[in-house]
Amino acid sequence: MCWFVLFADHVAGGKVLLVSMDGFRWDYLQTVPDLSNFTRLAKLGVSAKFANTTFVTKSFPTHYSIVTGCYQENHGIVGNNMYDPEHDAYFTKDSTEEFWWNQREPIWSTVVRNGKKAGVNFWPGSMANVSYPPTERRVYDETADPYERIAVALSWFNEPNNYDFVAMYFDQPDGAGHVFGVNHTGLRDEIQKMDMVLGAILKTLQERNLENVVDFILTSDHGMTSCNISDKLINVSREADLGPEVVRYTEKGAIMGVWPAPGMEDQVVQKLQSLSHVTVYRKKDIPDRFHYKNNSRIAPVILLADEHWLLTNGSDRVFEKNSFGDHGYDPDLESMKTIFFAKGPSFKQNFRVAGVRLVDIYSLLCHLLKVPASNHDGNIQNMKDLLVDGIVSSAAKPSISIVIAAAATIVAVIH
Repeated sequence: MCWFVLFADHVAGGKVLLVSMDGFRWDYLQTVPDLSNFTRLAKLGVSAKFANTTFVTKSFPTHYSIVTGCYQENHGIVGNNMYDPEHDAYFTKDSTEEFWWNQREPIWSTVVRNGKKAGVNFWPGSMANVSYPPTERRVYDETADPYERIAVALSWFNEPNNYDFVAMYFDQPDGAGHVFGVNHTGLRDEIQKMDMVLGAILKTLQERNLENVVDFILTSDHGMTSCNISDKLINVSREADLGPEVVRYTEKGAIMGVWPAPGMEDQVVQKLQSLSHVTVYRKKDIPDRFHYKNNSRIAPVILLADEHWLLTNGSDRVFEKNSFGDHGYDPDLESMKTIFFAKGPSFKQNFRVAGVRLVDIYSLLCHLLKVPASNHDGNIQNMKDLLVDGIVSSAAKPSISIVIAAAATIVAVIH
């Protein structure tokens, strides 16, 4: 259940721009030349050597962790493809039904619920049919021009819109990483294009006189590692000799969920344990550090491939692009870590830290926007050293509210 603090008084706050560049592995910044705008951003604000992501290290689950501050077992988006046994429904990236998305509250809903304005441009989950949708949102379009998107999104901060929060999502360099792998010139070229996109964001902030008004956070969801299906693809059902004893499989790639038929879990696990380059977890035995067991959408049995290996349940041609790069692996792997930058009036300049956690970004956003946080797993104290004054508000901490009746006094308890 999700609890909220509700304030009777509206508190003014700053403006925040949140940008994600999907699949931006942390060490691309060291291995790819000519990234002058990333270098400039680090000098203008704060940066982390890397950002620690959440499990599973896939796009929809981790992007929802960023904007809710929650691990996936708590916000409920536990995969890019998943099954909900309570609704007997399958999730795809186009699913917008409220029940998929309402286990925790994303930042744009927190903003709107507190009487402020939020604009979202393509962020995963932003098109969901929830009680407090963004003030304005744009549906994902992979053909959209990135520079036109920047112009539109940043115009939302100015009159007549005067939005408080804007989020933008870019699907690169993830796409190039999948097609080319991590050591290919095709990926390098795409990363250099994203450096130009970053330059356009910085230039537009300056041209709109927003540099000293808007706090800008740039991050990503996960890294990328090299894979090749020609010799590292495991066809789970075939190689473990599984048939009707499994009723469904969810996800593919680095991770797979296996749903045994009633009474067949022991037999299924025994067969799966014959596979090489795969760790087999019963749900109850999934490591606590993954925060990935306490949700009905998580399969009874989880398979996690060794780095560079891929799992499928069907034709070996299921990975159409030969999948020279992929993600979804153990978040503690160096290859799965990602990036974090922030600049603006609230942040120190030319300041670097060893690492941050993606689940702490939501509490940071609430602090910057001066809105009381919904229930989350982050800790704003982890972010205070990034701030000019080093002071964080209690409103950004996890909260509980008690609503006695519609017309009754709202009692706010912050702890």
